Amino acid sequence: DVAAEKSELDNSVDKIEAELQREHYSRADELEELKKEAELRQDDVDKFKKEHRLKREAVHKDSYVMTIATILVALFIETVLNSSLLADASNFGLFGGASLAIIISAINISLGLIVGMSAWPRTNHIDKFQSTLGYVFIVLGSTAVLVFNLLVGHYRGVLIENPDDSGLAAVKRFSEGMFNLTEIESIFLVVVGLLVAGLSFWKGMTQNDRYPGYSGVSKQRDVAKGRLYEAKEEALEDLNIGLQNLYKKVSLDYSRCTALVSTFEQQQRLYESYINDLIQTGEIAVSRYRQVNRLNRGDDAPAYFDDEIIIDFKQRPTIPKMPDIKGELKKVVEDFGSRIPTLKITFAK
Repeated sequence: DVAAEKSELDNSVDKIEAELQREHYSRADELEELKKEAELRQDDVDKFKKEHRLKREAVHKDSYVMTIATILVALFIETVLNSSLLADASNFGLFGGASLAIIISAINISLGLIVGMSAWPRTNHIDKFQSTLGYVFIVLGSTAVLVFNLLVGHYRGVLIENPDDSGLAAVKRFSEGMFNLTEIESIFLVVVGLLVAGLSFWKGMTQNDRYPGYSGVSKQRDVAKGRLYEAKEEALEDLNIGLQNLYKKVSLDYSRCTALVSTFEQQQRLYESYINDLIQTGEIAVSRYRQVNRLNRGDDAPAYFDDEIIIDFKQRPTIPKMPDIKGELKKVVEDFGSRIPTLKITFAK
């Protein structure tokens, strides 16, 4: 009946709220924890900026993909260029030259990256001692790169002349005159090595913020925020799917109940029409009775014969009012949405 349908419909919102509480409130708790974590990381950034008198946001690359890609390209190019130059001086031919070229390239790239990523940012430190250390490390690193590549140039020269004792011979020739390179191939080796080391230094220098340590705390903050936003989107997507399914069920119940009420109202109108016909028939019958009674009686008619004829035997059933499921459901969803930090959920049909 209508009352039973209404009672079931009244419980629909409570069922949905219980469903949300069981399946999704734990997600809201998780989001609140992620928000606290993001706020803590933001506090770390603010504290770092205050301690180091920084008023700008950190400038750094979010990914190492381009840096790695550039380094791999440089490694490939230097290996290709140096392989042929070192192949003539190797007992293993081109394979030996390529292997040696890869080792040389890896050392040049490593030195350049280390100096660019660690020594260069230190030069911008507000502490004078730390800044001076940065410049010292740059000088030492640059010297190491230069010495290493000059040694490689001398090594190639003596490798052809004295392959069995080329290491000591290269050091000896280097000590006699580090810039005394006469062969164009050896000079080319040095130039290529310096260019690759310089490129690696530049990539390392521009990968992170120019102030030491700033990128670290900033990236931690960004990671925490990213986790929060991703969890938000995932929670909202799951919530929306669940709500759509629940709302479809409630809408079906609501439609069935509304159809039942409409049918009941139609029957009520037919019933009232039938009652009205009965009332008219009754009034005619009573009026005729009074007339016949007055004509056939020997005394005066009762006083109530002059009263208005009133016949009222209607039964007026109460039709229950249907609840505003849409409004109540939206309120439940928005109450849940208020638990998701800085997020307002709009219920969609």
